[in-house]
Amino acid sequence: LELQKLRDFAWRGVNRAKVDDLRGRLNKTASSKLFRELVGIYLEIGDQGSLHATCEEWSVRFPSDPGPWLFLGQARLANYYRYFSAREGLEVVQNLERAIGLDPRERKARVLLAEVFYRVGAVQRARTLIEAVSSGIDEPELQNLRRLVGAAKPLGNDIEALFRSAEEGGVLPNAPLAANSPTIRSEDGIGSIRDALAGIAEMQGVRKA
Repeated sequence: LELQKLRDFAWRGVNRAKVDDLRGRLNKTASSKLFRELVGIYLEIGDQGSLHATCEEWSVRFPSDPGPWLFLGQARLANYYRYFSAREGLEVVQNLERAIGLDPRERKARVLLAEVFYRVGAVQRARTLIEAVSSGIDEPELQNLRRLVGAAKPLGNDIEALFRSAEEGGVLPNAPLAANSPTIRSEDGIGSIRDALAGIAEMQGVRKA
């Protein structure tokens, strides 16, 4: 627990430095790449306010980029799985569909949309999206999603009704995807903390002990 607290503190410091650097570079020369990096940090640390504000700025400066809508969809999806709010779920769908509308090749948005459709019971719609992104060799996560969708019972295609039903019942009808994260060995965790603390030591105004 103490190691985790130390690691969280260290990475917060590193992320603050990264945010300041990226914001300074964006103020000089804006680019989709810089916006993507900055919003990715906000998503990782759970800074919803900054994420939404930055995505709005990103979408205004680069209106044809699907990136801000993809990140908004990811952030709202995390909130949806926490609270099962039908309103939040519908916002997820709108954001991800907007990303796909701007770039029909946007694979990640399609996979996320397929996942949320599967979770609420819109199995046929999930299956259609999976078929659209499948290739000869699919990554393990997509293979797992395909397997779960294939075994799931369809509950209809009325997305709003399915979201409302999940909100009222307080439970989603289909299980989440299995976690694929590798186990972190204790020495890996300590190494990560060491690297993060080293990053903090390089920040302006921070002295080494």
